[in-house]
Amino acid sequence: MPEFRPLGLRELFGFAWVLYRKRFGTLMAVSFFLVGLPSLVTWIPSGIGLVLLLLLMVPPLLAAAAFVRIISSECAGLEATGLDSVRTAARSLGRLLRATILDALAIGAVGLVMTIIGSIILTIFASGVIEDINRLVDDPLSATFGDTWPFMLWILVMWLPALALAMMWWLYPAAIMVEGQGAANSLRRSWHLMLLHPGRAIGVALLTLVPMVVVMGIASAFFSEVLAGFIVSVLGTPFVWVVSTVVYLDLRVRLEGLSPEVLAEELIDRPLM
Repeated sequence: MPEFRPLGLRELFGFAWVLYRKRFGTLMAVSFFLVGLPSLVTWIPSGIGLVLLLLLMVPPLLAAAAFVRIISSECAGLEATGLDSVRTAARSLGRLLRATILDALAIGAVGLVMTIIGSIILTIFASGVIEDINRLVDDPLSATFGDTWPFMLWILVMWLPALALAMMWWLYPAAIMVEGQGAANSLRRSWHLMLLHPGRAIGVALLTLVPMVVVMGIASAFFSEVLAGFIVSVLGTPFVWVVSTVVYLDLRVRLEGLSPEVLAEELIDRPLM
């Protein structure tokens, strides 16, 4: 980041955009092979097996870790090619997978518990709402927007804690790729950093999705659903992780006074080759 100082919101997105453009070719090469091509498999009409679906988790995870490596190296004044960054990510694949599984299980558990609690509350205080929900589940095609919006709002409210947890753990790939944290420790590290400015950090995470929604809308107007999804995933996924890496470094600057020299030492301790 510029002079490794705390960044304002506009500076943060501006710097992320500069990095995205500067390393565009490298980011796109990694994204095309590890994000775009695997995404096409999910559109196979006959469907895919569970094992293959689980295997398809690996390339995007490697891509996310490689994006973090590319951008953090750029900020430290080090050169990181796409292939070298993917190799480094592959050596950390075990920790990345364990952290991702822990992340998914915890988020799913929180969402499930909140849904159960919400259902009990509705059963006691608004049993008619439960009956409406059951009718929607039995015959979803006949539902109008007026019928569905209370249900969708209820689902959103019930899953807000899970979504907040997902945002708080957004930085765990950076903790693994830069600091060499273990799976559980990377989640704790992300939580600790995000707690410095939770509202701001979560807001940044949500705002990062806005360009992807805009690009998806534009692409859908000109291309098929499959091709539009491919374009958005290839172009948008790297930007999300560029912003994530900048947020991670910015929070470390605020908390620890992180310097380029310290960052370079951490990355060199986990060599590219």
